[in-house]
Parts: sequence; C-alpha cells; structure tokens
Amino acid sequence: MSRTGTLRHLANEADPRIPFPYRATPTACRAEPELFAYEHGSSNSGDITARVDQATACAACRLASDCLKWALANPDLTQTGIWAATTPRQRSTLWQRMVAGLGPDWVTVVAEHDRRRGTAEQPRVLVLPDEAEPGGPRRSVPDAIA
Repeated sequence: MSRTGTLRHLANEADPRIPFPYRATPTACRAEPELFAYEHGSSNSGDITARVDQATACAACRLASDCLKWALANPDLTQTGIWAATTPRQRSTLWQRMVAGLGPDWVTVVAEHDRRRGTAEQPRVLVLPDEAEPGGPRRSVPDAIA
C-alpha cells in the first residue's frame, strides 16, 4: 500500500474519487515498506518467499480491498511495488478488466457504488417485540434480517 513518507506526495496527485486507505495503526506495508518492494521481472526463490509474505500480510489487512481500488485508480502512482498483494503487471491486467467491464470512467462507477454502500449498510437499531418494555435492551439487527 503506502510507503513511509509518501502520503503527502500521493495525496497531491491522486484521484480524489477513491480516498487513500488510512488506518491509525500502521499496516504491514507502512511498518515494513521494504517487504513490499518489487522489481519487475525478478523470479528467484527468494522472490517467491517474499510474494507469499506479502500476500499473507495483505490478506490479514482490513484495508486490502480499498488499497487495491486506490492502486487501480492511480496507476501512475503505483507503477512499482506490491499493492494489495498485486504486482504492477497484475494491476495492469485488473485495470484493463475494469475498463472493459465498467467503461473508461470505471473509477466514478466504483466510487459511487462505495458511497451508496457506505450509507446503505449502516446498522439500524430496532426494538424487537419481546424487548418492547420501557428500559428493555436494544440491539442492532442487520438490514438483511429486518
């Protein structure tokens, strides 16, 4: 995802429709940026081990999908390194698929979907019939159940 010291630089040039994924506690890529360095075309056994480590770290990160969206929306800023467990070549392929599937303005489509999803998936507090007594406990019930 990010490299230490580059957040300000990236924010100035990045596509504003997809916000840069941020987390108060450092992610693996921010804590150990050297782990996510990647040289195009290298494929020795050490690189394979590194790719497994990168994929494992990204799989454990709650920001991985947002990281991938940001990297795809900003290909000029992510030409090197591993972002969301993907290499530059893999991101190029994914970017081409996004354009083919959603059109040349796919970033707007994805950003709008994320915006709608963000407001639609907010949990609502419902009073269940057996808890309708004054002072009774309330609990959140997902919209899919309600």
